[in-house]
Amino acid sequence: MIPVKQLIYKKTICIIGLLFMWQLVVKAQTAVIPQPLSMRITSEQMLAINSGMYIVYDAKLSAEANLLSQEIKKITGISVKLSPIQTKTTIHNTIYLKLEKATTPDAESYRLQINDNGVMITASNAAGIFMAVLPYNNY
Repeated sequence: MIPVKQLIYKKTICIIGLLFMWQLVVKAQTAVIPQPLSMRITSEQMLAINSGMYIVYDAKLSAEANLLSQEIKKITGISVKLSPIQTKTTIHNTIYLKLEKATTPDAESYRLQINDNGVMITASNAAGIFMAVLPYNNY
């Protein structure tokens, strides 16, 4: 027969262990900020947001472009210019929002590329672009 103290000790350890495991499961289920599928840093240069910056977007992405513009203004106080894509020419200091077929593995994923000319955000549909420009404080 197991002494009562030893039995209580074993039950307490089991309960603590179960609570710890439950916390891990809850934390794993509530991690809502998506992680990158992959990331590659090719330059140490920085891109400055300033009043000369444009957001150039596919015609179907005007709502997402406006959301991004509002967030930049709210965070930095800087108003950026909005323009639908009209040319294939790359404009320096620009954020591009562009739809491309089969760019990303699922509906809400997107590709973010930053280089000397600016930022290119591509996705296979508007949901992916929306996730890219959605303010992080909404996660």
